[in-house]
Amino acid sequence: MDEGRYGGCATCGGALPYGRLLVMPEARTCAACGAG
Repeated sequence: MDEGRYGGCATCGGALPYGRLLVMPEARTCAACGAG
């Protein structure tokens, strides 16, 4: 949030699902990018 970005995947740039952010607010990648 300090960088002015929140809720976007740091790898692919796609939006992080709201549910993922609720469970893991510190998430920087989407589930697909985080898996591999």
